[in-house]
Amino acid sequence: MATDSKDLATRLAKLGKADMIDLLLDLHGRHSDIDNYIDRYLLKNSPSELADSLRQSIRQLARSRRFIEYSASFSFAAQLQQLLSDIQGALLPDHPMLACEVIVEFIDSHDRILLRSDDSAGVVADVYQEATLLLISAIKVARTNQHFEDGEWLSRFDAWRQHDPYHFYLNMLKETRGAFSEEELRRLAWRYQQRLKSVPADRDEALKRQEAFQGLQGVSKALETPKLYEEALTLYTHQPHPQDMIDVARNYLDFLQPVEAIRILEKLQPAQKETLELLLSAYRQQNNETAEKEILNRLFTLEPSTENFQALLASTPKSEHQQMLNDAITKAERADNGTLAANLLLELNQPSKALNLLLRQGNQLQQYYYGDLLALAESFKESKVPLGAILCYRALLEDILNRAYSKAYLYAADYVQSLLELDQNCQDYAHLPNHSEYLHQLRQSHSNKKGFWSRVDGSVLLKGL
Repeated sequence: MATDSKDLATRLAKLGKADMIDLLLDLHGRHSDIDNYIDRYLLKNSPSELADSLRQSIRQLARSRRFIEYSASFSFAAQLQQLLSDIQGALLPDHPMLACEVIVEFIDSHDRILLRSDDSAGVVADVYQEATLLLISAIKVARTNQHFEDGEWLSRFDAWRQHDPYHFYLNMLKETRGAFSEEELRRLAWRYQQRLKSVPADRDEALKRQEAFQGLQGVSKALETPKLYEEALTLYTHQPHPQDMIDVARNYLDFLQPVEAIRILEKLQPAQKETLELLLSAYRQQNNETAEKEILNRLFTLEPSTENFQALLASTPKSEHQQMLNDAITKAERADNGTLAANLLLELNQPSKALNLLLRQGNQLQQYYYGDLLALAESFKESKVPLGAILCYRALLEDILNRAYSKAYLYAADYVQSLLELDQNCQDYAHLPNHSEYLHQLRQSHSNKKGFWSRVDGSVLLKGL
């Protein structure tokens, strides 16, 4: 059983000096991480030498030519993370300027390391992203200890950007408030504005324009000036994509400027779910209950889910609840999204209406997300409507077979089993073929799906065929 830290401290305190030396000598050489930790601990009173030790470790990692496979990327990221933690713990509190220099060298190694890494999970890049945030922290600590002329950190930033192929420094701009002075940030904004205005919008200059656009948006966040964020998009393109405008509106909301957000969102037609949700947030920031209810109505019409209905009900006086319930049932019956609407109708204790909705959907049910269909099948079971669950499982089964998705044949066979179990409780198939007829038709339509039929042939699943 491992010794806890308190007990360990007590026992170590009883060791003599010679024993402690023997212990450390015995540990040294067992693992490179332990060796580095001991070496750096001994240098804690020599910050320059400690910085050199950290630099040496960074350079050693950068010089290696070993390709980092995907499976090894996580442990390698942990190794980088430990090195970053050493910089943070040993240098940053008392020697922030030294920490800045070492962190910059750490970040500058990113291209050599990422080029020889399968970083599909993004864990190595995440450490470098964290390093930029640590750099910002080091600058802030340095500012508390000494005075810097306006423009000094801007000059340093320009030097860092000379080696920034993955734009880690560019991406950190949005977090630099308090690290860069307001004057430095405004000068950066002016620089990016001029570049966007002067650099022609052609393929040869696309990279410069993209960097200026990204930089101006980052600076706007640091300056907490969302108008500048919108200007960046206006200068970058004359035909912004609706998603870009949604991003601009969201930025206004982040800085509590709902009027500007509404100005943009109301122009986006037709209004999608994301647009309406942002409008709802904007009107809530304004405490505009009338507009809020109108948006909730639009959201429910667009997506008649239980969640949207409950939100609408909560904003409605109790005296109007029955009318709203009636309206909700009517809207759900006419809805395009069968799974959401049917689930709501079941929640509103309207199982026959929910079943009729699915019957009208027909083959359209196959387009819905399988998780939604499975959940709806369970809801129909709970409501004692076996035919509704059967419709869901048939849609899931047919979707797999129509796509010849062999990897899911195991699940398809499970759905056949579920259909058999439901058939025992289904007394009325309406206008649909019963279980035996359905499986017979399925056999005729998909006789070539050998992988599927091999899982069910000869079993009770095909009884009666």
